[in-house]
Amino acid sequence: MNIKVLTYNIHHAEGVDNEVDLGRIAHVLAASAAELIALQEVDRFMPRTGFVPQAKRLAQKLGKTYVFAPTLRLVCLPLFGNAVISAYPIISWTNHRLPGTGEPRRMLETRILMQGETVCFCNTHLGLNAVDRKGQVAEIIRIVSDIKIPLILCGDFNALPDAPEIRDLLIVLDDACVINGYTFPPQEPTARIDYIFTSSHWKVRKCFTINSQASDHLPIVAHLTLDL
Repeated sequence: MNIKVLTYNIHHAEGVDNEVDLGRIAHVLAASAAELIALQEVDRFMPRTGFVPQAKRLAQKLGKTYVFAPTLRLVCLPLFGNAVISAYPIISWTNHRLPGTGEPRRMLETRILMQGETVCFCNTHLGLNAVDRKGQVAEIIRIVSDIKIPLILCGDFNALPDAPEIRDLLIVLDDACVINGYTFPPQEPTARIDYIFTSSHWKVRKCFTINSQASDHLPIVAHLTLDL
């Protein structure tokens, strides 16, 4: 079974020109033909983005299903967070709280039914503080170590490949985009801080970034094959 996976910090659809344009994000996602999409920095009913539920609107444009998992709330209103958009049915999801001292961070864990196989597709956005990230990765490792089905972990990890927290993750998961993974800044990317990690069930056919100025990051796409 082959699958195209994309991860993208969409910066609430604000591009390098400082214009908010969700249509540009939708175009990038559609052109990628990705079936599993992990998005970070997604707004929901925020004034700066016209009170648009961005994950819902993108899923509608793509004709796919979605889950929005807030990391920031005002009273009970979810305002900002991570999202998964899927061409396949999402049969369950959990929004795991991650430790840290700054902005609240979460990992969205979804279970997706793909052609008769259940796979685990996770999405996260880690903190800016290295000590916080170390603890957040430790919690992610604790969670994913108990998952025995095929797993993909995507997100903005705010850490370079030689960071201790990334090295910790590579003990339990594989980096799908060792080559062609530079995502920040989008005009002339020199840093790898966005990743697609996989369990040993997957083989990577190819991985690449998409050139776009629709956000302050570039999206990464991986073409994977489930090897059962």
